[in-house]
Amino acid sequence: METYAMGELSTYSEKTLACLKACYETLEQQEKHPEVLQMDYMARCYGYQSAEEAEQWLRQSRSQSI
Repeated sequence: METYAMGELSTYSEKTLACLKACYETLEQQEKHPEVLQMDYMARCYGYQSAEEAEQWLRQSRSQSI
């Protein structure tokens, strides 16, 4: 994954990298994690309120099928 990310980042312009860095710094100050934000976004696209809600549904559906 790291090799892929480095390859991807090497294609970005200096301006884009600076914007990305500023975004990550802001998230860090707000104690937010980009990975969690991405998972929450994806869960909302599927109709859930959050990734946690989607995980709860999955746990519940698995326990009912046992």
